[in-house]
Amino acid sequence: MRILCCILAALAALVRAAPPPEMPEAFRADPAQVAAAAACATAARFPDADSVVVDDRLHTRYEADGSDIAWDDEWIKVLTEKGRRAHATVSLDYSARYGDAGILAVEIVGTNGVVRPVDFARTLKTATDNASLDSNIVDPLDRTLSCAVPGLAVGEVRHVRVWRRTRKARMRGAWADTTLLEQTAPILSTVVTVDAPAGLPLVHAAVRRPCADTVARAPDRPLADGRRLLAWTARDVPQAFTEPNMPPLSRAVQTLRLSTIPGWPAVSRWYWNLCAPHLARTTPAMTNAVRTLTQSCRTEDERIRALFRFVSQEVRYMGLTLEDDAPGYEPHDVALTFENRYGVCRDKAALLVALLRLAGVEAYPVLIHAGAKMDPEIPSPYFNHAVVAVARPEGERLLTSPVPSVRANTLRVDSSGTLDADGGILLTTSFAFDGINDTVLRHTLLRKTPAARRRWFEGIWRRVVAGADLLSLEVRPQDLCDTEAPLAATTCTYLPGALLRGRTRDALTLPFATAALSVVEGLLDENTALETRRFPLVLPCTAGTEETLRLTLDASLGAAQTLPAPADVRAGAFAYARTVSCTNGVLSARRTMQVADVEISVAAYDALRAARKDVETAEREAALFAARDDAGAHLRVREKTTVTH
Repeated sequence: MRILCCILAALAALVRAAPPPEMPEAFRADPAQVAAAAACATAARFPDADSVVVDDRLHTRYEADGSDIAWDDEWIKVLTEKGRRAHATVSLDYSARYGDAGILAVEIVGTNGVVRPVDFARTLKTATDNASLDSNIVDPLDRTLSCAVPGLAVGEVRHVRVWRRTRKARMRGAWADTTLLEQTAPILSTVVTVDAPAGLPLVHAAVRRPCADTVARAPDRPLADGRRLLAWTARDVPQAFTEPNMPPLSRAVQTLRLSTIPGWPAVSRWYWNLCAPHLARTTPAMTNAVRTLTQSCRTEDERIRALFRFVSQEVRYMGLTLEDDAPGYEPHDVALTFENRYGVCRDKAALLVALLRLAGVEAYPVLIHAGAKMDPEIPSPYFNHAVVAVARPEGERLLTSPVPSVRANTLRVDSSGTLDADGGILLTTSFAFDGINDTVLRHTLLRKTPAARRRWFEGIWRRVVAGADLLSLEVRPQDLCDTEAPLAATTCTYLPGALLRGRTRDALTLPFATAALSVVEGLLDENTALETRRFPLVLPCTAGTEETLRLTLDASLGAAQTLPAPADVRAGAFAYARTVSCTNGVLSARRTMQVADVEISVAAYDALRAARKDVETAEREAALFAARDDAGAHLRVREKTTVTH
């Protein structure tokens, strides 16, 4: 019996390893037509391109259980050395838990039209894709198949034919696919054909973000056994140029989206049914832990925070992908995660849901796609993260995660001090880091010694006034791992030379700390360099600053001559305001800035850049006072100016 089982297992392995049939001839490109098109794909015609997609034929046959086999017959002409290097290797990524992949043919078409077959088997290798190791996730069956294309030269055409096979669908009985019909290389022709079964017809088929009239759909054609052939052709699609901090290419350019899933509720039900058995496997130890963790909590919110803190800090983010049903989606039993004290996002989310339910809180695991937005109308089972949702009577059903309030991500700074006769400022400043400001700075400070923290804060003040001397620093809480306590800091700093002496006037630099220390300043400085954009600007978060400044001026300082004008600059989600006043020897100032959205449209980006220039102009204004020999100068304050975009 044992020998028979071994034989059956070996036969099953052979079946799994067997390559699929060759791509049907009818769905491949005609080499003669490719050669004629390639002759017209020149560097003179496409001066900004490194390569050109001369012809690409993608044919997929899927079954009623969601499994499929897909072929890709691709012809690419190389125009530059950079393009040659980019296409000197063929690479295929796939998950061996769900299927397999392979290379069928590699050849080079020379400038003289002679075809040179490439013996790709000599350099063919399969390696583990370790891209997820940075997140402490290990899946030895994430694979990359690659081979070299030696001898490829500029001006030649690389022809590659590959296949991918899905043996087990991520969501049983469902199929979905997305195809780029616009790339970072010009496309002369791309043809997409889909062989669909009668038992699982397409429900959704749409071209998103169409590029002029470059895509046409052919009439559906009936096949044997009730199957249907669907076809789309893209021709003469211009090259897409990527931009910093844009949405992923698949969410920004022309794509063909296909799905057999009727709606997002079907995906939700699938994931709940997948998780429910693992959520039910709780233990008495988990019940006791919930009782201990929540015994001093008086409200549901307090219970939620207590259990969240336990899972977030006591359960390490690490894991192996070893699930059977839906690897990468299915959580481990919650008892196992609780006992091991480690897991990846889906494991930690499932554990928190189970603990919350033991505490009487109605909670659910939720699949999300961190980063790019999912299509609101065309469902897909492809996700990359799991979180927890808590049902509230006053709540609403969310299909898109809400943009975090900028008020919750605001850095609040209050400074008070004195300006001495030498032009230096002794300043005491309190910082309250909320939301993303807390997250970013807490992570930074946790990796620093107390001495390094002092140097870091002193460096911030030296960006405000050169030569700043940090006299004292207090960071709260002392245990920065205590995330229940908000992050705060207090500094006492001496700022020499803040007052620049002149012959007739003295100029005072207003020491706003948020100009050098805030998430919102970093977001804007790093992401608004491009003069124009084609694609939206995607920011990781909302953020804001609110800062007040109160300075007692030395009696020897002359009268205020000119104060920075009140500024109010707005452009869509961006807002900046600043006011400065001086009364009875006390200068008071307030400065605020915020970005209240995480995606800036192209039109709003143009207005944002214009607003930033107005802010830069306003920030260069200094408070001017009469020099000591001109102490009686008359006070002149500019009228309020408002700039709105």
